[in-house]
Amino acid sequence: MKRTRAVRWNWRKPVVFCAAAALAVGLAGCRTVGAPGGSADAGEAPVLKIGVTPNYPPIVFKQGANVVGIEPEFARELGRELGRPVRLVEVEWEKQIDALLSGSIDMIMSGMTITDARKVRIAFSNPYLTQGLMAMCRARDAKKYDSLDKIKDANVVFGAERGSTAEVYVQHQCLKKIKMVPVAPRDAAFFVASKRVDLLIHDGPAVMWMASENEAELAAIPLLLNTELYGWGLRKSDDALLAEVNRALAKWMADGTLNRIVGKWLPLAPPKP
Repeated sequence: MKRTRAVRWNWRKPVVFCAAAALAVGLAGCRTVGAPGGSADAGEAPVLKIGVTPNYPPIVFKQGANVVGIEPEFARELGRELGRPVRLVEVEWEKQIDALLSGSIDMIMSGMTITDARKVRIAFSNPYLTQGLMAMCRARDAKKYDSLDKIKDANVVFGAERGSTAEVYVQHQCLKKIKMVPVAPRDAAFFVASKRVDLLIHDGPAVMWMASENEAELAAIPLLLNTELYGWGLRKSDDALLAEVNRALAKWMADGTLNRIVGKWLPLAPPKP
């Protein structure tokens, strides 16, 4: 591609998934967002506790005190489908699987990609979204990275979130890097703009969102570095819940609910790998 520019988004007013006062729960690093109370009264459907890390726009993030994005909307729809109240539980990304296995949450709905390594410990729903990693750089440098080879072979400082598939990609694919800097999503735009990082590797939706918010300074390179499938994480012992979740997904694919929610937050088709 001869020219690269920051991606513009078709902004629409978000539907807010309201969050009530945060309450501490048993696992360190977790806090609940939603209606208080940890269990249902006798005769009521049990609360479905959903683990989220709300630092990943437009998948799941905060607007003021509210947690919004694709995942909260799917969580709300799933609660309606199963007839269960839903509580969002904020969990640090690195602790999501531990929180699930300990029983602090019932599902992970936080933009988690399905990988063989993760499938050793947890089960996944059927995929609901296909995306991939993308690179972000300073806008004035975008023309340097107009092919996948130029990105992978760049002799620059890379940034990636610790414990992510982006970190694995940089470690194994970007062999000429000067070094890799761990970057939290909230700091990513600043790290690139301030020259602490030359190329940030992150999930495509987040890269496009950040570039859109900072289009004068930053550019999303419109090339997918790989293809990744997003799914929801469950305990391997929760066969019944997994079957219910997959039935709901199949229904949403058939009746248009899936495309409606994804299209609201991701109005641009992803670039081709």
